[in-house]
Amino acid sequence: MASTLKAKSLCKLNKEMISKHFDEIAAVTKNSQYVCSKCARSSDGKKWLCKPVSI
Repeated sequence: MASTLKAKSLCKLNKEMISKHFDEIAAVTKNSQYVCSKCARSSDGKKWLCKPVSI
């Protein structure tokens, strides 16, 4: 995983970052177990979201 993504949650990524790191983001969201209660983005781990809720 790129160090630029480790510093930010998926919730705070802008369109440019999403397109630049799309493959890495796809890997993090492939087996989603959590969803952000604020913006509805999903991931496989709590650390990627600002307000994670288990699904």
